Amino acid sequence: MQLTQNFELSEFLIGNEDAILTNYQMNNLVMVANRLQVIRDITGKSIHINSGFRTKEHNAEVGGATGSYHTLGMAADIRIDGMTPAEVQSLLGGWSGGLGSYDTFTHLDTRPNKVRF
Repeated sequence: MQLTQNFELSEFLIGNEDAILTNYQMNNLVMVANRLQVIRDITGKSIHINSGFRTKEHNAEVGGATGSYHTLGMAADIRIDGMTPAEVQSLLGGWSGGLGSYDTFTHLDTRPNKVRF
């Protein structure tokens, strides 16, 4: 299922391919995909999703935080071709939700408040 011009639902379900999403979770994923599409359009670079939606079980298996925004369909861990996580974090400095920089990827989410980690 195509969510935006450059993002398919399957990209957000890696490790959770059999998950049955609620309307709430699906709507959240569409919102994340739309925001990622804007980043893709601005940079002209491919964005790879390491982790998108997670079931609570999968989230626990990968050591995700209890209450993770991934379980709500509101988060993605991404890599952008040719950019380090620090460069991605700098590019997205005005991001209105959660933004986290890790060694090999950037976490972003659409929580209602601006948080950096």
